[in-house]
Amino acid sequence: MNKRARMLQRVALAGALLAALPNPAFADNCSGLSDCSVGVKIGLVLAGIVLAIVLWEVFAAVAAEAGAEAALEAGVLDAFELEFSETAAGHAATRPFMESRLLIQEIMESAEPFADPQGALNTLRWEVPGSFNGSQGTWELVVNTVDRIIYHFNFVR
Repeated sequence: MNKRARMLQRVALAGALLAALPNPAFADNCSGLSDCSVGVKIGLVLAGIVLAIVLWEVFAAVAAEAGAEAALEAGVLDAFELEFSETAAGHAATRPFMESRLLIQEIMESAEPFADPQGALNTLRWEVPGSFNGSQGTWELVVNTVDRIIYHFNFVR
């Protein structure tokens, strides 16, 4: 389950808990402050939880982008020092271009990378126009710049 789905699930759970409260705290049915305090406390706790989840997602995204950019600024990545993840390596049989470290280096040097849209920490993505076997398309490369691991390398028409 991805982060957005988990967050939506938590928000839905918080909403369900709010809806399940038997007596809402309206000004006209509270005979004293103590009558409404339980409902108010529960509402504040749930609002705090939702706020914490949202802030956590925002801070994680900012940290991922900053970490990846800092790692890239620390030095130019050398394609010959990178390793493939198990998943990426599993595609090598059907993607012969994965053997070309020079191609990987040219992709990294030909365009500015951007933070991984999926929010993986210390991970950058390159999308570079190019060709393969006479077809025009886009080279896609996703690299963890700290661990120096290629997560994704593909040519898309």
